Amino acid sequence: MPRSFDVLTTALVLLPLLAADARGQQRLDVFRDCAQCPEMVALPEGGLALGRYEVTVGEYRQFASATGGGGDSCLSDGSWRDPGFAQTDRHPVACVSWDDAQEYFWWLSRTTGATYRLPTEEEWERAAAGSQRGCDNERTGHRGTCPVGSHGPNAAGLSDMVGNLWEWMEDCWEGDCGSRVLRGGSWYD
Repeated sequence: MPRSFDVLTTALVLLPLLAADARGQQRLDVFRDCAQCPEMVALPEGGLALGRYEVTVGEYRQFASATGGGGDSCLSDGSWRDPGFAQTDRHPVACVSWDDAQEYFWWLSRTTGATYRLPTEEEWERAAAGSQRGCDNERTGHRGTCPVGSHGPNAAGLSDMVGNLWEWMEDCWEGDCGSRVLRGGSWYD
């Protein structure tokens, strides 16, 4: 039976749930709702759980294989399968539209019985507070994304909050739902 959370998202992790183990050490409450589901972290306030990393190519491939979905939404000739730079199943999935992300979350929700969605801008900003610079081409010399978690977590235990890929938010851009909010920057910025 799925855990009962008001919201789940795979775009990021908010402040981690801290629990003490037998030695008094703090640890994250990390779980997956299914084998192909992203790794999630439960948060102590408000019945919320968020993805520990960005959605990976491998996780998105599971959705595309199961549904025939996963449109191609690159600004150039690329696709999520081949965005124009080298990637593995552990890289964050690129070239995914906001609508494609909604289809992915709908599939996860239907598969697990839990509710998945994108984070709101407010949720993301709370989570990103204190983030370090992430994967960008000036720092790494890479022309493309880095595997999720490559540069370690920020002080709150969150990976890939800044750099690597822009992240879709649930929110409309300044009241215009034809445009959506993006946060986090990308490897190219």
